[in-house]
Amino acid sequence: MSRPNFSLDDFKKWMKDHGDFSVEHFERKSLEGTLVESKISSRKLAERMVIEKGNLHEIAQDFKKNGGIIVEVNDRNFLVKVDSGTFYIPRKYVTRA
Repeated sequence: MSRPNFSLDDFKKWMKDHGDFSVEHFERKSLEGTLVESKISSRKLAERMVIEKGNLHEIAQDFKKNGGIIVEVNDRNFLVKVDSGTFYIPRKYVTRA
């Protein structure tokens, strides 16, 4: 009895086509709720943040000092929540705490 051929590319395509069961979905969900901290200085952080709610300088200082929690993942950006507000930041500027 011969075994069927297994193609990793075909499997990835199948996973991508099945909506909520895609690899990207699980990666996004696994990052939500993760505690993160800044890789860069407060000044550079303030330049790269997009504020959703709160004061830019307060949020930058709060995040640099205490870190924050990922609330949502959008492509290569994280929506991060800190005590003083929420902001978007590219994922390359943060690291797990």
